[in-house]
Amino acid sequence: MEMVELLSGIEAQTLETRVVLFTGYGSPEIEREARQRGAADYWEKTVQIPTLVERVRALGIPVGDERKEDGNGFVAGNGK
Repeated sequence: MEMVELLSGIEAQTLETRVVLFTGYGSPEIEREARQRGAADYWEKTVQIPTLVERVRALGIPVGDERKEDGNGFVAGNGK
């Protein structure tokens, strides 16, 4: 529950940052509270890898071969 309490502060300080609560100790109450405090999504550690990849892509984050290093150590999408 401590991480859920941090969500409001993170959102207030960094408007462009989307936070996903990824937990092994979730509950419907924690999910509801996380979403009310601004979590972009809520994932439990039992999520299957293909589903996790889909959810990451849905947030606009490149995965696997979609990632490209820019030469300065930064990774970005390749426009897909």
